[in-house]
Formats: sequence, structure tokens, C-alpha cells
Amino acid sequence: MVIVNYRAGQLANRLIHFSHFIANSKAFGYKLVYPFFQEYREFFEFGDPDFEEGRIQLDYPVGLLFIYRKIQQLIRSLEKRGKRVSSVFFREFHILSKNSLEDPFFNMRDPLFTAKACHKVLITNGWLYRDEESFGLYANEIRNIFTLKNHYRELVRKQIEESRKNADILIGVHIRRGDYKDFNYGSWYYEDEVYLKNMKSIEAFYKKNGKVCNFFIASNEKVPLKNFSGLNAKWEERHFIIDLYSLASCDYIIGPPSTYSGWAAFFGKVPLFHIESADSTIDERNITRFTPLS
Repeated sequence: MVIVNYRAGQLANRLIHFSHFIANSKAFGYKLVYPFFQEYREFFEFGDPDFEEGRIQLDYPVGLLFIYRKIQQLIRSLEKRGKRVSSVFFREFHILSKNSLEDPFFNMRDPLFTAKACHKVLITNGWLYRDEESFGLYANEIRNIFTLKNHYRELVRKQIEESRKNADILIGVHIRRGDYKDFNYGSWYYEDEVYLKNMKSIEAFYKKNGKVCNFFIASNEKVPLKNFSGLNAKWEERHFIIDLYSLASCDYIIGPPSTYSGWAAFFGKVPLFHIESADSTIDERNITRFTPLS
């Protein structure tokens, strides 16, 4: 059994983090407890036998919860005394203390990790757990698990239907602000001019090929549409789950490096262009590589 003892940021981070654990648990057949997704459970179907039969859970088993809390108290007590904890009784701990962009991912297919996951109670802590091979293998199952419930799917459908009016191509634009002012030294916090430049490049490309292009803008801050005058752009204040899955329903996504646009691209199987710097420009080579014209 693996118990994930790590709150991986906000929704998109947790979707990706959780999904790698789901894929790994499916590949190696161990039970998984992921308690830090409960606040988002209302949005999703969780349509999968492993959830229905209890092999993957969002809640601690009642009997285990008491023991787990006691162990946590013991760990905190020992760590205050400067002692590193790797095991307590029959429980093992796997802790990734580094979580920066420069640090390498930990491959969860590591034989020692999977052996402990299958034969002991392994408590993990850290952001950098990944199993890319199993993630790819179980991609469709992951999409089924994190399909929106009907109510939210209908809200997304209405947004996309309105945004696609009179257009051949719908481009999703993720304008990330808020915490990005400080994250990674603010290098991915762009002014509207950066997005506008790339949006105009895309529009010009499709116009040359006889296609009309609309833009669906998703952002965690208010977007003044006057800054995008001349483009068929749509923005309004929406719930973050509607923005995320609307992006997944676009034909193409652009935005700064982010797990938010990354998840949307994965879920919707949508081509994604990351604006790596303010000088990044989408040109014909980028567009034709990711977007077929047919």
C-alpha cells in the first residue's frame, strides 16, 4: 500500500501528481490512498473499477487513520530533534526533499520502491514522483477517472459552443498571472502584449489558409479585452474547473509553462505551445508541426 502524504499545490498539480500514482498503482497492483484530493472530488466521475472496488481511495481506511496520525506525531517529534526517519514499525517512508524545477524526477518504477509499495505500507512525501511509462499506458483510464460530472460537462459544452461561433479553429489561451509574478523569478509572468503578439501570428497563419480563428481566454485574473481588440477573443470570469476543461476542448492551446495548460492538453489530446519567454514567437513551423490543416 502507498499513502501519499503530500499536498501538491492546486488542482492541476494534484491531477498530474495523483495520476502518476494511479498509473503506477495500476501497473504494479498495490493499493493507493491519496487523501489530498478530497476538496476536488465533487467535480469528477471517478469512473474506474479500482475506485469502485476500493483499491484506490481518497480517504484513509478508518482503522489506519488513527495509527497514521500517531505515526505522524512520532515523526514530527523525531524530526524536531534532527533525526531523519525512514521507517517506523512496519511502515516505510519515502521522502523527496527537493521539489524545484531543476531537480530530477524520481522514477516510481524503481524496483525497491515498487517492492515496498506492494509488500509494506509505504508513506511518500514530495512532488517529483513520476511514472511516465505507466502514465502513457493508462492514459485513457486516467481520462475516464477525471472526466467531469454531467453538470460541469454541460457548462463546458456551452462555453465552447459559444466560443466556436463563426470560427473554423478555436485557440485556447492560458494567461497565467497571480502567483506567477514570483514563481520561477517571474520569468513566465507576461504582459498582454506577449500573448497578443502570438495570437496575431496564429490568426494570420489561419487567415492565409482561408480559416477563421477565435480565441478562448482562461486566466486567474481579470483580462481587459480591449487589449485584444481586433481579435475574436472571449473572456469572462468562470470557475477554474470550467476554464480548465474548456481549454481541453479547444483545437490548440498556448500559454506559459504550466501544469494547468499541460493537463488540459493531455486530457483533450490538444496540441500545446508553451511560451517559454517573452521573446518566444509562434510561427508557421510551430503551428504546422502541431496543428493539421485538414
